[in-house]
Amino acid sequence: ISNAFGLAGSMSGGLLAFMEDGSWSKSLHLGWAAHSGIVAAQLSAGGYTGPRSVLDGRNNIFKSFSEIPHPSWDEISSDLGCNWSGGNALFKLYPCAHVIHPYIDAALSIMSSVPFVECNIARIICHVPPWSVPIVLEPKEKKQRPANEGEAIGSMPFILAAALSAGKTSLITKSFGELATEETYALAGKVDYQIDASLGEDFSGSITIKFVNGEHLNRLAKTVQLSKKVIEEKFFINASNFLNKDQINNLKKSIDGMPLNRFILKIGAY
Repeated sequence: ISNAFGLAGSMSGGLLAFMEDGSWSKSLHLGWAAHSGIVAAQLSAGGYTGPRSVLDGRNNIFKSFSEIPHPSWDEISSDLGCNWSGGNALFKLYPCAHVIHPYIDAALSIMSSVPFVECNIARIICHVPPWSVPIVLEPKEKKQRPANEGEAIGSMPFILAAALSAGKTSLITKSFGELATEETYALAGKVDYQIDASLGEDFSGSITIKFVNGEHLNRLAKTVQLSKKVIEEKFFINASNFLNKDQINNLKKSIDGMPLNRFILKIGAY
């Protein structure tokens, strides 16, 4: 019953409650939203009624789920149907919170210039925007030693440690159980953060790795759009868990040739 309540609560608005215990509800959010839209259209077509005041009434959706209970109609509709945000969406190269991705690349960039030996690293400092702290860095004890996959994907210390100790491809190919070694946990315990209030709402920041010999190296953590080549490489890695090489190539050709695929690309260009 408690699981059902947790899932039902998340379905109402994509809650972040899953972060408390690493439960699975987050995986439902986008799919359930799409499912709800389809069902709403089908119900409406069948004559089922819904409140017409959902956007601007006394109990509208904005009052329930946003900090602006009564936005102006111009704010809602000025670019409706004209300005599509699809082109701003980012693919996930790694199976973890998106804010962690730039820090993975920055940390790996640093360690590509020096031999990786875990005991040589004294401290890893992530310079982050304030909003990211409760998502991927606090509470510190849980973030440095996640107990399950759900907790791990939202842990910057654990994911950085796993990427450095096992390699970035391992984040895609290995399970939480395989990554959750004492070596990974020990390195995660060396990950700390500093808040940089000048950082904005995107995922950019910087990372500093300090070594026991007193040296330190710094890299910017930048959000980048993945190239088609990189996306296809990840597709092949994921698909290879279930299909052979010929099957993957045939599937890719089928996807590339779909009319819907061309339509999606056209929308994303706006």
